[in-house]
Amino acid sequence: MLENDIFGQWLDTEVRRVLGGKFDPEQPLTMNEKIIIVLKGQEHHLPNSDIEMRQEMIVPRDDMDRPFNRTDKYIKRINTHIEPINEHSKCLDENIERKDKHLEVITDEFNKIHQAINTQTWKMIGAIGLIVLLGKLIE
Repeated sequence: MLENDIFGQWLDTEVRRVLGGKFDPEQPLTMNEKIIIVLKGQEHHLPNSDIEMRQEMIVPRDDMDRPFNRTDKYIKRINTHIEPINEHSKCLDENIERKDKHLEVITDEFNKIHQAINTQTWKMIGAIGLIVLLGKLIE
């Protein structure tokens, strides 16, 4: 954790300064001096703690990876099932498009037939009207 020795050198210097005659009961240690002494006492624990903590984190990290690995495998299995469904869906879409175009053609044909019948109906109504009119004129 603290690879460089700058902190260690500074701490050694401070400890020598603090301990250099400060054990006089009439002169109590200040809070900063107490902190320096405690830090010196804990100095050898810091690198060891870092190593221990890194080793202890390997197991939880592996434990956390297992569910994610299972989830990844599950998602891959689902994706293998989804791909054929997507292909089938594309085929259905194309089939619907073809049938839709066919229905448009049929609808156009019905519209043309309807127009032709409508035109013929008006012609017949006109012819009947003409016959009735001619019949009235002849009488």
